[in-house]
Amino acid sequence: MNYLEYLAATKAGPIPSEMAFPREEYAARVAALRKAMAARGLDALALCDPGNMYYVAGYYTFETSVHGCVVLPLVGEPFIQVLAIEASNPLIKGWLSDIVAYTRAEPEMMSRQLVDRFTRLGIRAGRIGLDASLPGLRLQVFREIQEALPRARFEDATDLLMAQRRVKSAREIAYHREAARFTVLGMKAARAELRAGASENDIAAAAYAAMVRAGSEFMSIQPIVASGHRHAYNHLHFFRRKLQAGDSVMLEFGGTYHRYTSPMIRTGYIGTPTAEFLKISDAAREAADRILAFAAPGRTCDEVTREALKAYAKVEDVAYHYGGYGYGVGAQFPPSWVEPSAFFVVNNRTVLEPGMLFHLPICYRVPRRFAAGYSETILITEKGCEALTDNDRQLYIGPVGPRTTSARSRAKPPRTKAHRTKAGPRRKAARTPSRSVPARGAKKSRARGRAKSAPRTR
Repeated sequence: MNYLEYLAATKAGPIPSEMAFPREEYAARVAALRKAMAARGLDALALCDPGNMYYVAGYYTFETSVHGCVVLPLVGEPFIQVLAIEASNPLIKGWLSDIVAYTRAEPEMMSRQLVDRFTRLGIRAGRIGLDASLPGLRLQVFREIQEALPRARFEDATDLLMAQRRVKSAREIAYHREAARFTVLGMKAARAELRAGASENDIAAAAYAAMVRAGSEFMSIQPIVASGHRHAYNHLHFFRRKLQAGDSVMLEFGGTYHRYTSPMIRTGYIGTPTAEFLKISDAAREAADRILAFAAPGRTCDEVTREALKAYAKVEDVAYHYGGYGYGVGAQFPPSWVEPSAFFVVNNRTVLEPGMLFHLPICYRVPRRFAAGYSETILITEKGCEALTDNDRQLYIGPVGPRTTSARSRAKPPRTKAHRTKAGPRRKAARTPSRSVPARGAKKSRARGRAKSAPRTR
């Protein structure tokens, strides 16, 4: 059977829905988008970014490297265009039933089908908004549509989508809380593996397994573990390196629930930290603390960034930071969990509102040597902000020698010789657990986030 027959056979019977939201929430999103479209004079939106397609239509696939498009007309029914192998996914994951599919054998179908649909909608000479600032739109497809519709006007409407997506609904926030729960479990599992002789892969595997067992879907970014000199470089993943005494260790994870990710960063150190390292570590932690104490509705992203920079000023002569202290998070797909709806950077005048969520990617790097970073996923509340992730921001110390507890047990003091005499001979050598080191003279943050389970959805 061909894909049309396959699609017809799928539609012929009941389909168990895996939609992340009730139909009413999608309808509210569409209504809000159409209101914004009318204000801008747009006749249609053509959305090719996987996150935007999911937000509007619920479309969900791990194959995000191929062309897809959700078209939302100002008047008329929306439709979705996908690769033929994906044709059944919108039926189980989303709410759109008008599905247009193209094949790899005829790549020109991508533009031809869209031109045909724009013609049917009566907008051959209309204004069409694109999410052109995001991944997804194929330049060749766009050029072919432009050539076929010379009177149509195309414009970037990415900001229109981001303005709506940046403030989360109650259900979206609940999904972020559940994702935070996964992330915290992954961090705890990674911390238990932190020791000399363990590999970056060992730590990443422990974190990944803990998050997936807890319920995480495939992640938008795989667990990030980088140690020693590798920690001083940006965006390196686990790479089979074994941890050694004196290593700093990057731990950054993000569990995923209905595509919503709540990342967090912690730093490990193997052995006794040096004073030089602790200075960098304390500054990175202070930057996160300052944001949690300062971020609140009415303040701008620029103001929050400048508050964090007060901590960076103490180490900027020896440590590098790229200048971003937060970015939006929401429903995303690989290769990134970043929702580009707002950023904590200098000169960004976006005003904070209740319901906005940010991840704080704070990591100060000493070139070629080590780094230290701490982050939370935070929710802007009515009165300030709340950390959804663990919120401890402690330096995790891994032992140089063998560990004394299993990866699944809590840290306990090593057994003394007297203890072994009472309990009898032990069959295995003692193992030393990792421990936490708080900031020197630091006070606990008032922002206390607790991850809660998300409600059941239909």
